Amino acid sequence: MFFPFHITYKDIFMLFNGAHFNLALGERNIAILDFFSPARLMSKAVIVELNDILDQLLFEKNINGLVITTSTENFAFGADIHEFLPLFKGGAGEHLAYTHSVYNKLEDLPFPTVTIIKGHCYGGGVEFSLTSDFRLGTPNISVGFPEVKIGIFPAMGGVTRMPRLIGLDTSLAWLTSGRNFKAENALKDGFVDGVVEVEDSMTAAINLITECLDNKRDYINIREKKKGKISLSAYELQMSIGVAKGMIAKAAGPNYPAPMTIIKVIEESANLGRKESLENEITGVVERLINTGHSAAMCHMYLADLAVKSKAKKLAGDKTVECAVIGAGIMGGGIAYSNAIKGIRSPLKDVNQTGLDLGLSTAVSLLEKPVKRGKMEFKKAATALNNIIPTLTYDSLQQADMVIEAVVENPKVKSIVLKQCEDATKENTVIASNTSTISITQLASSLDHPENFIGIHFFNPVNKMPLVEVIRGEKTSDETVKKAVTYVNQIGKTPIVINNCAGFFVNRILTPYMRAYSNLLAKGVDFNFIENTMKKYGMPMGPAELIDVVGMDTSAHVLELMSQSYSHMPQPENNIVQRLFDNNMLGRKNGEGFYLWSTDKRGRPVKEINEKSLTLFKSVGNLELTEEQITNALILPMMFEARRALNEGIIASKEEADLAMIYGTGFPPFRGGLVYQMDKKTLEELQQEAAEMSEVLVDDITYTVPEMQA
Repeated sequence: MFFPFHITYKDIFMLFNGAHFNLALGERNIAILDFFSPARLMSKAVIVELNDILDQLLFEKNINGLVITTSTENFAFGADIHEFLPLFKGGAGEHLAYTHSVYNKLEDLPFPTVTIIKGHCYGGGVEFSLTSDFRLGTPNISVGFPEVKIGIFPAMGGVTRMPRLIGLDTSLAWLTSGRNFKAENALKDGFVDGVVEVEDSMTAAINLITECLDNKRDYINIREKKKGKISLSAYELQMSIGVAKGMIAKAAGPNYPAPMTIIKVIEESANLGRKESLENEITGVVERLINTGHSAAMCHMYLADLAVKSKAKKLAGDKTVECAVIGAGIMGGGIAYSNAIKGIRSPLKDVNQTGLDLGLSTAVSLLEKPVKRGKMEFKKAATALNNIIPTLTYDSLQQADMVIEAVVENPKVKSIVLKQCEDATKENTVIASNTSTISITQLASSLDHPENFIGIHFFNPVNKMPLVEVIRGEKTSDETVKKAVTYVNQIGKTPIVINNCAGFFVNRILTPYMRAYSNLLAKGVDFNFIENTMKKYGMPMGPAELIDVVGMDTSAHVLELMSQSYSHMPQPENNIVQRLFDNNMLGRKNGEGFYLWSTDKRGRPVKEINEKSLTLFKSVGNLELTEEQITNALILPMMFEARRALNEGIIASKEEADLAMIYGTGFPPFRGGLVYQMDKKTLEELQQEAAEMSEVLVDDITYTVPEMQA
């Protein structure tokens, strides 16, 4: 056993050597428990071993105190999330009840206890530390409860102990936000009793226990406080709970019930003791969250994110020092900003000064906002702006590690520009296109070194959208893919590698959605009812608003291109998107589309229904559908296309497909993803729903069920 502390014991007796813990007895018969488990997770195996150690501590008759620490850099990363999905299918309540019994046993030890928290400490690890009488933190700690982000709450005692230890209002901020807190906040909020340097922490912990043994500190009172009622009057409790409910209802909304469930469980347990409150924790998390399927969906999304990021790390190649951007429009300016803010030099080229001015103004605007709000120092913004080098020539590309072309979506223009980029750069420079639809293999045909060419497809607005599709062409080399993935990681976005096809992945999946939407309008389904139904489903905006934001020109182009590439995606018979485009209704780009667009005093977009657009629908009939039918009409075609893309190997995994739609289109995270939702249905259910929509909408092409591979 190794203790990285500046303290000497005259005699150290090893009491326990395990797979996750070591237990030793030092001077004054103070035991030291070292949580060294390599994974740093409060897994089932860790809890079982901890229980065995506690039984041994209770068997020993000469123990005067216990210090819990770690000989590693971080205390605990929380529960093992990979154990969650099996537990969500059954057994979660039993596991939590067992964990409560172990943590209660630790809390009730017949001598004072101190936990030393180092580095990261989250979720179940924080709850582990709450069982101690005292907590000491080192200056580098980061502590918090991330459970709400995966649709559960701290049910290993956190919801019971936190409000009794640090107060209701403060604990609600910790429990419901999912935020991480540094040492300063942890001390101010009363979570830790002191902040000490790592080399002094063991001495400080021993001193705390010694003071308890000398009756200078009353640790028993601390325990009684944690095991009793919340120390607020009925009026104070009502006020705090009422304010918290109002804030959470506004911030989280109805589709993310975990934060509100925390408040309700605390409210129901405020006047109860530890035993009853812990029972309420189990009931709350199991019956109100896990059994609804919400937690499993959120957990799936979290694990998908981990899997995608892990895959990206394994693909890591050389980092990009200089990335030139060709085409200084809004998109190009956004890409240059994303480079510059991460310290990547970014020559920004256009054919005229007007174009450069637009790109620079885009970058400046993106830098100004956080400075004005106090979220970025002026010096950082100025440094970032200096990383953008405007130019009208190709000369500045000579040192670029990567070039991203973001000119007009025209294959002839792009091919010419890409060849000019190749001629102006080093032999091994990665040449990339930000095209949203044009074949990467096709564009590569104009280059001498197609192995250095790749698609890097950003989504608009670049600064906000986390997804970037990395599209591998037929001749793209593995090394080029690695460099592209590394670059996307560098700028803080999520790369998903896609094999080349028309529309790539996200636009390919969205096309059936737009086709189905056009058909709904053509059949006379109420415009507002469709918009509201899809927002109720969890989409960030209705289909009309989405098309307006993407742009009517872009949407019409995608529909046309996809109809040429896929026989099952013919142009809609009543192509409303094309009709609006032909009438120069481009959406937010020119202020007129399905909606009329303007801005408020703070520059935020404001929309109202464009009555002129409604006259162009030329609807046949007045079809009335239920919310479920509208949802099926629009979601089923996307599910089916995602399955086809998986079958063809366009995207490598279900996890990547789900994350691409969540990060690229705003598909509701609380539903776990498009493929996740599809996999919850049986083949018979899918066939029945598809048959119904095919009959109602007279559209068997859109609702043809593809082959369902494993």
